[in-house]
Amino acid sequence: MEIKKQTLGEYSVYRLSGALDNQSVDFVMSEITDTRGRKVVIDINEVNHIDSTGFGFLIRLWKNVTYQNGELHLLCRKSGFLDTLHELNLHKIIHIFNDDSVFRDLKEETGDPLAHITVTKIENFKVLAFERPLENLMAARQFNDYLTRQIDSGNIFLALDFSKIKNVYSDMICVLLSLRRRIEEKSGWLVFIGVREELYGLFECVGITQMFDMYPDEKAFLTALKGKNIIKGLSEK
Repeated sequence: MEIKKQTLGEYSVYRLSGALDNQSVDFVMSEITDTRGRKVVIDINEVNHIDSTGFGFLIRLWKNVTYQNGELHLLCRKSGFLDTLHELNLHKIIHIFNDDSVFRDLKEETGDPLAHITVTKIENFKVLAFERPLENLMAARQFNDYLTRQIDSGNIFLALDFSKIKNVYSDMICVLLSLRRRIEEKSGWLVFIGVREELYGLFECVGITQMFDMYPDEKAFLTALKGKNIIKGLSEK
C-alpha cells in the first residue's frame, strides 16, 4: 500500500494505491491524521483490491471524521467497488465522486511538508519517499515534528527514500542528525534508500555517510533485511 497526501483548499486528499485489506488498513488509518473539521478525501482509483476489512475501514473512518466535525468523500470510478459501496449503502453516508473535477479550481497548498512525500511499508519499516526537497526551515521543522511523533508512538524503524531528489537544504541536515539521536535512544533504526551521486557527495562532506546505513534501492534494502532479527522488530545492525 502506498499513500500520497495533498492539501487542496479545505480538502485533505489521500491517494491510495495497492490493496486495501486486513494487512494495510491499520497502516492507512495511522497516516490519516488531518481530519478535525476538514473535508477528507480518500482516492481509491489506484487501489486494486478491497476486502471486507477494507470496506469496514471506510465505515470506521467515516465515523471518526464525522465525530470530529469533518466530512468524508471518496474518489472511485471502478464499477466493482461502486457496486459493493451501493450494496453496503455507503453511498448514502459518503460523498462519492468519479474523479478530481471537484478540485479543478483549487491550487495545492505547499505549507504541509508531507504533501510531497509518499508513505509505504517494507516489512516493519515505514518508508517515506521524497518527491521534492523540503524547501525551508518551517517545512524542515514540521517534518521533524512529524517523525518525532512517529518515533514517540513506537514507529522506530524508518527509511527515507531520496531517489527522486538531488539535494537537501542545511535545515534538513540538522533534522537528520536530531532524528538519528532520538531513534537510537529508542533502539530503532533509520536508514537511507536511493541516495543519488549529487546528494551522496553532500552527505559525505558533512559526515552523514558514516552515520546512516544506505542502500541503492528498495530491493537492496529488503535483501539486506532478510535473515535479520530487525524484521521481527529487534534492532540488529
